Amino acid sequence: MLLGFRGFGSKANGNGLIKRFGRNIWTYFHRIGSDYLNTLRDTARQVQEKPIKASAILSAVGFATAVYASCPHDFDYQGALLSASIDLWETPECLQNRRSLTHVEERIRALVCPYNYASSGPADGTKHVFSTRIVDVGAIGRFWALDSAMLDYDINEEEFSECSSDGTQSSSF
Repeated sequence: MLLGFRGFGSKANGNGLIKRFGRNIWTYFHRIGSDYLNTLRDTARQVQEKPIKASAILSAVGFATAVYASCPHDFDYQGALLSASIDLWETPECLQNRRSLTHVEERIRALVCPYNYASSGPADGTKHVFSTRIVDVGAIGRFWALDSAMLDYDINEEEFSECSSDGTQSSSF
């Protein structure tokens, strides 16, 4: 007997530490497995009792998963903003839509200078999150504010302000 440790592999009673440890692990996983099996049976029973509720929940989970999987990331936004900026740069200045130009310039400024005022700490920086810090909303594979601002980026609305409502051009002579 080495140093008097009798618990590791005691042959006298057959209940050594390793054997007890193995039995406890088996008992633990057996209980977890039976809990999962009971939960699965209860869920199947509830699906049979209320199929409309189950299909609604499954559809909601599927929709949430699809939205999460198609959510664009920060580098996607930077690429979309760069593409919009290039589209505006390639358009002659007389044809550029001022709303699109202002939107893209503000978003580039927000990326270059994200903090335009001094902050006294983390609590002060989160006071006005929705009004000043949200640059765009990205969902279902696109950025909604940027896409809506770039709809008619090559149509200058100021050119058409001279036309009257009946389609004839008013003269300023």
